[in-house]
Amino acid sequence: MAGIVKTWNHKNFNINFNLTEITDLNGDATITADSEFWEFVEGQNDTVERHLQGNNLLTVTLPMMATSSQLDVFALADEADRRLGAGPFPFTAFNTDGNYKLIGTATVMSIERPTRTKTAPSRNVTLKIVATAEFNGM
Repeated sequence: MAGIVKTWNHKNFNINFNLTEITDLNGDATITADSEFWEFVEGQNDTVERHLQGNNLLTVTLPMMATSSQLDVFALADEADRRLGAGPFPFTAFNTDGNYKLIGTATVMSIERPTRTKTAPSRNVTLKIVATAEFNGM
């Protein structure tokens, strides 16, 4: 549609882990599907079959500020999950402008350890998400 201008505002993309809004990002958060929507197989007779994949597993990488107290939210959840089996934890990611929504449960896969540098680098938190619902937008 010609003549329509839309604006992306990163402040309208909200990420929540275990009922805590994640705001202390030091870079771009990424959400990556662990598989494609479809898998294709070509037979010896040049016939092609396609198979719909579940595509419910996602990997989320959150580059957190090195001094963020929100790192404790992930660390405590990880400890509770490993010691008590408390996970997985609620996870949502919404673009309030309307074109992306993700609802699921998250497991903390890793929290990057700090490094000694003059400037505070980001510490990546990696989550594995089992999507209950995902809308990629139009």
